[in-house]
Amino acid sequence: MKIKKKNIPIRNAVDHHGLFMYQLAQIMGISESALVKKMRIEWSEEEQKRVINLIEEYAKGEGNV
Repeated sequence: MKIKKKNIPIRNAVDHHGLFMYQLAQIMGISESALVKKMRIEWSEEEQKRVINLIEEYAKGEGNV
């Protein structure tokens, strides 16, 4: 049985900017375990855009949280 991954745009943004999921958790101000649980469910398009914007801002600032 093939499992369909959720939140592909977020995963792609993380990969594109060479980040790790623990870094995304730090950017979002949550624990890594909370992020892992949250990623199991598809987020709204609005929430995905907000997180992608956070990732892009982080990448522009060269990792300054």
